[in-house]
Amino acid sequence: MLNEDIVVLRNLEPKIVEKDVYRYLRFNTEKTSLSVDVANNVSTLVEYTKSLLEISAVGCLKEIKANTGSVLSISGGYDFESEYLCRWLQGCSHVVLMGATTGREVMNEVNRLTANNLSDAVIINAIASSAADEALTYVEQYFSRLLLRNRMVLTDKRWSAGYGDLDIRYQHSFYELLKLDAVDVDILHTGMLIPEKSVTGFCGVR
Repeated sequence: MLNEDIVVLRNLEPKIVEKDVYRYLRFNTEKTSLSVDVANNVSTLVEYTKSLLEISAVGCLKEIKANTGSVLSISGGYDFESEYLCRWLQGCSHVVLMGATTGREVMNEVNRLTANNLSDAVIINAIASSAADEALTYVEQYFSRLLLRNRMVLTDKRWSAGYGDLDIRYQHSFYELLKLDAVDVDILHTGMLIPEKSVTGFCGVR
């Protein structure tokens, strides 16, 4: 029986991949040359943004109780209606749920800059997005090491509410299952997480 307790990881070291920052900025570095000034500004803002980030993450294992092909049921009494999800998790015994937040200070800075320095605000926003995704990857790697002891592996793809045919309303289920309030994350009725650079995801376990 695998442990389904929630793991909370606080004060994670920020990891930011600059090529992902440019991807969030919709800038294709393979097709368009970067000016020295732009590249230097992004690098400078990466270092500045690191000082604003307060990264926390959570994760837990949940057993898959049923997979009907259209509805996935996991331990705790939660059902997710999604044909794509059911196909993707076919043959999986568990899922790893994960969530991460970059904290409130970085978004406060983005909001402050939006009024008088929009370009820097957009770049910092992209940097925070990269940091949030990398925090999820850290949780994924954490559970991957744990599962290896049981000769189990994670699927090679991460999925989130709002993608494909998995409705964004299920963000509320992930919020409850992960107890994201413990890392100072709130949720709106729309499913949007606050602070904005807070994310959830999950992988299958085989």
